[in-house]
Amino acid sequence: MKKIKITVLSLSTVIIGVMLITDSKGIAEAIRRCTETCLDSLIPSLFCFMLFASVVIGSGVGEIITAPFWIVFRYIIKLDRNMLAVFLMSQFGGYPIGVKLLNELIIKDDRYNNQARKAIYYCFSSGPAFVVGIVGIGIYNDVTAGVIIFISCLTANLTAAIVMNIKYKTPQFEKLSVCLKPIIINKYLKDCINSLIKIVSLILLFNSAAELIKFILSQLFDISIPYIISTAIEITNIKQTNIIPSVILSAALVSFGGLCVIYQIVSLAEFKVGIIKFIAARIVISLISAFICKIIIFISGYSPSLNVFAYKYDVTATSPIIAVCIICMTVIILSEAGKLRKL
Repeated sequence: MKKIKITVLSLSTVIIGVMLITDSKGIAEAIRRCTETCLDSLIPSLFCFMLFASVVIGSGVGEIITAPFWIVFRYIIKLDRNMLAVFLMSQFGGYPIGVKLLNELIIKDDRYNNQARKAIYYCFSSGPAFVVGIVGIGIYNDVTAGVIIFISCLTANLTAAIVMNIKYKTPQFEKLSVCLKPIIINKYLKDCINSLIKIVSLILLFNSAAELIKFILSQLFDISIPYIISTAIEITNIKQTNIIPSVILSAALVSFGGLCVIYQIVSLAEFKVGIIKFIAARIVISLISAFICKIIIFISGYSPSLNVFAYKYDVTATSPIIAVCIICMTVIILSEAGKLRKL
């Protein structure tokens, strides 16, 4: 059995190496495109807010500024002031902000370790900049579409937070304290830079792997990865030429975040996060987002501008069996990668 595994691994390595050389132009283009995206939007939108949010939570300022909100929200979500600050900032900062702030909270007080493992499921959101700018305007040429999608995702996360904290007892607070020293800010700066490097590296890796998979499928089977699958793997693929998805589908995809983002979250977490459980939780929450989006559209009577449908509408470009196989293989790879990371 061991010899078979070694043989299969060796053959797979040789095949992947040959494919990387054969599709070197496609891989280079994928890396170039992702690098431009990271430089144009990801790093500028994440860096400053990530540093700001880390300082706010780590210094104790977050506990103070969220005190007025906590007076009301403690009866709804049952979170303490620190955790409420993390939840609110995670909804507006971008996908990796939530896990970064949970890390800071645990460093500040390790009693948050158990709660952070649960909060990671709902402290997860794209943020209005991506949803409104890239999805709303970029796909539908309409700010309203982006706002509806963002509200749907935010409400779904709030619903998850309420349900998961029904039995949670809000702890008693100690005296508020704030610490803002230059040496601490420098530490947060280094942490943010390291986190961004890891995020960008994973994006490049996932997009390179996706390009390789597309090349193999096109060469061997003459098929392409469906829009839904490519977006479920990497959320930046949500904007594609000649494809206009429904607003409800976009809400579900944005809420899910994509397997690349999910692996980023698991890699950045300083506490144990089960990849399979996380994926399952985000699937459920994404369905809630789609349902809420449908309700908003039904009540408001909203429909995107007619001119956006001048493009080709196609979200199921190939066999659903192939699509399911691709998702299953990706989940297995992520699960095994998570196990290796813990060794």
